[in-house]
Amino acid sequence: MNNDTTLSAIIVEDEPNMRALVRQKISESPFDVNIIGEAGDVPVAEKMIREMDPDLVFLDIQIKQFTGFDLLERLPDLRSGVIFITAYDSFALKAIKVSAIDYILKPIRKSELEGAIGKAFDQFRNKEPDTRTDVLMKYLKNPKSQVNRIGIPTPDGYEFLKIENIVRCESDRNYTQVIKHDGKVLVSSYTLKEFDNLLTEMGFFRIHKSHLINLNHIVRFSKKDGNVVVTTDNATVPVSRNKKDEFLNVIKVL
Repeated sequence: MNNDTTLSAIIVEDEPNMRALVRQKISESPFDVNIIGEAGDVPVAEKMIREMDPDLVFLDIQIKQFTGFDLLERLPDLRSGVIFITAYDSFALKAIKVSAIDYILKPIRKSELEGAIGKAFDQFRNKEPDTRTDVLMKYLKNPKSQVNRIGIPTPDGYEFLKIENIVRCESDRNYTQVIKHDGKVLVSSYTLKEFDNLLTEMGFFRIHKSHLINLNHIVRFSKKDGNVVVTTDNATVPVSRNKKDEFLNVIKVL
C-alpha cells in the first residue's frame, strides 16, 4: 500500500456504464487516484484485490447475485480503504456509518465523491489503523449484540470508541459533543440526529432535542429537580416534557 500522495484504486461495479462514470468522476477530482483495475463480479474482484493490494476499493453494494459485503467476507484481512457505491438499502448505510466506512449514493454527485476520497487521503496521511471492516461485518451479522465499538468522525479523522464508554452526546449546533466515561470530550461532525439513529438500538435514549444519553450511565432521575437525569459524569441533563412518559417506561425495565 502507498504512503505518498497517490492512492491506487480498484472499481468493483457490475454495470459497465457506472464503472465508466466512477472512473470519469475520479479523474475529474483534485485528488491523485490511480485506477489500477476494474471488476464486474465478486470472484474477479477478490482475485484482483489479493493480487494488486489497492489502497482504495470503490465497491458497489449490489453486484449481480452477490453483495459488496459478500466480497468483504471473502477478504477478512483486507487492508484497503472501502468507499461504497449504492442506490438504496438504509440498513446497509447504517452499518457503514457505524463502522466509519464512507459511501456515495447513486446518482453520483461530484461533491460526495470528492468528500469520500478526501477522507480516505486524510486516513492514509494519518496512518490510522484500519479496523473498520471488522466492525462493519460484525454489525451486519448482529446489529444489536455483537458490535461494541463505533467509529466517530473527528476533525483529525476517525476515532473508535467502545459504546459502553460513551456517557452521553450533546448537540453543538451542526456538531455533537461526545462525552466519554473518563471525562474527555470528542467533537464530531455527525449531528445528534445521526448519533440517535446509530445508538438508539444500543442502549441509548434521546431525552431531549439536545441530549442523547447512555441508559447504562444513569445515576438517578429526579422529578423534584424538574425532571432531570444525573449521569455518571455528574452532569444534570433535562428530560423534555414530550419524552418524559416514554423515558419512564424505558427505565422501569433497566
